[in-house]
Amino acid sequence: MPEGNADPLAILGTINANLTTLLTTPTTVLSGQFTLVLAASPLVAVATPIKSVTIESVSTNAVVWVGPVGVTALTGYGLRPGASVSMDIDDLNKVYVIGTIANIVTYIAVN
Repeated sequence: MPEGNADPLAILGTINANLTTLLTTPTTVLSGQFTLVLAASPLVAVATPIKSVTIESVSTNAVVWVGPVGVTALTGYGLRPGASVSMDIDDLNKVYVIGTIANIVTYIAVN
């Protein structure tokens, strides 16, 4: 094989291994609730690997907003009381919420 060219079979093997990891069926269910505070905050304080999450705003809430770090009412996805949103994400602590203090969101995620 000419110098500088990668082995196509090795590359294919790496791609297959990565796809297998990505497509593995989740084996763990995580759930919890988060009470909103003054500033946008992550659903969990520590790294928590997941594959997807569904977040619901409880029915007694005002509108809450979901998004990345720094989410605001202008940049987030608004959840009205009783509404939910699902997303694929690799870590639960990358999902931030903001809204009226003491409102509660619940979540269920798989890993």
